[in-house]
Amino acid sequence: MVGFARNLSPRRTLAATVLLGTAVLSGCGSTPQPVVQSSPTDRIPSEQVEQVTTVKTAEEWLSDAQSLGAEEQNLALRNRYLLEAANTYRQEQQCYQALVVLNAVKDTLANRQNQQLSDLLLAECAPAHAISPEHRIELLAQSFADAELEERRINLQTQLFVDKRQWLEAAKSVTRLPELNESQVSDVWQWLNQLDQNTLRQAARTSAQLRPWTAVIAMLNQYGASPAALQQAYRNFVTQYPAHPLAVTPPAELLAGLEVRVAPPQKVAVLLPLSGRLAAQGNAIKQGILTAYFDQSSLISTEPIELAFYDTETLTDEVIQADLQTVDLVVGPLLKENIERVSAMVNPSTVMLALNRIDQPIAARDSQNVAVIPALDTEQVETTSTTEYVATIGPRLYFALAPEDEAKQLARHVYNSGYRAPIMVHGNDAINQRLAAAFLAQWRALNGQTDNQGITVVSFDSTDSMREGVGEALDVAQSRDRIRQLERMLVPELYNVPRNRRDIDAIVAFASPEQTELLNPVIEASLSPFNNKDVPVYVTSRSIRFDVSKNQLRDLQNVHFIDLPWMMPEHQWQNLALELKTLYPNQRDSLLRLFALGYDAFSQFEQFPHMAAIPQLSVSAMSGQLSINSNNEVERQLPLAVIDAEQVRVIAQP
Repeated sequence: MVGFARNLSPRRTLAATVLLGTAVLSGCGSTPQPVVQSSPTDRIPSEQVEQVTTVKTAEEWLSDAQSLGAEEQNLALRNRYLLEAANTYRQEQQCYQALVVLNAVKDTLANRQNQQLSDLLLAECAPAHAISPEHRIELLAQSFADAELEERRINLQTQLFVDKRQWLEAAKSVTRLPELNESQVSDVWQWLNQLDQNTLRQAARTSAQLRPWTAVIAMLNQYGASPAALQQAYRNFVTQYPAHPLAVTPPAELLAGLEVRVAPPQKVAVLLPLSGRLAAQGNAIKQGILTAYFDQSSLISTEPIELAFYDTETLTDEVIQADLQTVDLVVGPLLKENIERVSAMVNPSTVMLALNRIDQPIAARDSQNVAVIPALDTEQVETTSTTEYVATIGPRLYFALAPEDEAKQLARHVYNSGYRAPIMVHGNDAINQRLAAAFLAQWRALNGQTDNQGITVVSFDSTDSMREGVGEALDVAQSRDRIRQLERMLVPELYNVPRNRRDIDAIVAFASPEQTELLNPVIEASLSPFNNKDVPVYVTSRSIRFDVSKNQLRDLQNVHFIDLPWMMPEHQWQNLALELKTLYPNQRDSLLRLFALGYDAFSQFEQFPHMAAIPQLSVSAMSGQLSINSNNEVERQLPLAVIDAEQVRVIAQP
């Protein structure tokens, strides 16, 4: 019989097994059955385990399974032989044949080990359209005692989590391997660094495998601004985890952070539009810079910094070349066209903190800045003197109150809160279209899609089109049509309430403050009381104003928004806010935000070189939780607040 099987093709071998009456091969479905607890008769006899682990061809495994006959006591072992045949097919990249075997044997699997192997093979071989990623992950829930099968399970499970952009789960999965290769170490580091601090802290509490990884990230965040403290913290980590991959090869960010040395500037030039159409904005930033300058001067005993302001409306090339070549730091300009102009003329080694972003930033932390740093072993880190190094970061930084950042943060918050079917409403003006585009781009990235999956988009030009668009998106118009049809059929009168779509779970709006005050009541009126749930409305700081009446706050009930910490009702700068309000009682909210930008630009600039070298490092400031990305752009994470009972209440900190 063995010789007969060897002379057949894989498909005909299996077909022959089926036709010869093996009861095991009677199933014709394609969905595996749930794991069933094994009974004594289901267990594979210990004296036959060696046979199962023998290296054979798929045809030989099929022949061995057939030779056992149909006796009940052989059921588990015969199934295992068939699964080994399927496993061999998969290893030979013949998934079709493997699936045929799995389909035939699925209805008789009772032994736990056999069911588990069947699940692994099904997860590996089933076509993408046949099984959802969630189902594949469920099939891989149980670990194997066999090291080879366990490695296969973990690798596939990890890839599935990566495909779903579940970075934490991917990291948990792959770190269960007994040893990681260089690529896997890099992957885990990258995945974990995409998570927020709260998620990382929770991971450290619940996962022993991830605890060392999160400890290094926390170390960079806590000590990144002090190379000496960072070196000591890493030394302690190496002592505690000497064999850990991050102890054997320190992360590039840590090595870069150890090299940073910042010398306080002696001469600072500030370039702002102090006249012309943007004079109000420029002077608000100037107020913030001067306030930070005097606050800092009162705290230090050394000679104060020489600070000079230049009006970019009248700034000539001759002045730039004459006055700005000897300064240590340039703060500004504010306009993009001036940034490119000044950057090209200022000494390339002069640090320039631009107060806007350009379309193609001059990336300071390029591949050369990181790749050329040699890997240090434990002893080298012990003896390295950080005072011997100068920061290798570039001299161009970009600090802007970019509204697109807020739209992206809203997308992350809505997605991380579990909402999957939001409505996005936006005005058709240029700024709100930009915000909508940024939100949708981030939403697609989070979902791993190229289209706007799960989201309904409504644009409007007027209050009427806004009301109509929201009603159509919530399906209220169709509901009213159905009610009118029933009213014509029922007499004397039908008491009704229009019902909206039940799948909508959140609403995101990009509109002016005045439009938002009209939009929220429209949304509330369109939502059916039969849903028994609140649908939160999310907006950015551009949709909120704080100088409003109680009635206006009532219209904004349940509106969630993000804004600068400086703009929240309870913050740590209350005395400064009171002084500013006394001097400028009617200053607009937008100018108050620019004041915070100026204050942070001057008060935090000594931190920026450290933050540029270590992207995990962030500082808490007036304008948000600040960090710097790979383009040397300052990014801001903002607190989330909700308007509830005519009060603003902060519900989440970055």
